[in-house]
Amino acid sequence: VREANLVVCPITQEAIVDPMVAADGVTYERAAIERWLATSRLSPATGQIMATRVLFPNYTLRSILKSAAEHEESTGTNSSSFSSSTDCSSSSAQWSDSASASASVSASEATWDSGIELEGG
Repeated sequence: VREANLVVCPITQEAIVDPMVAADGVTYERAAIERWLATSRLSPATGQIMATRVLFPNYTLRSILKSAAEHEESTGTNSSSFSSSTDCSSSSAQWSDSASASASVSASEATWDSGIELEGG
């Protein structure tokens, strides 16, 4: 179990603030995956060649992190938790607060409105 503000990027092992999904289906911190893809076409998670360098915002995770942060701020506590079996590289995750409310999220359920193409992609 991780604190909501400590969803970890598989590249940097640091908290994700601006979550982006790459062609491998894994969520990364935007700056980290952009740096990675500037020099490699291989997935940092799988080692396989990625079909594209297009990145998509992970709006679902961003919303969950924002809600957890707002909850912590409004209650003055750190009662929210975010658990994931493999940090952010898992395709599903579950978030719950101290009131036992929960939301299950799947990357395939997210709504993508635009991708970001890196140069040379």
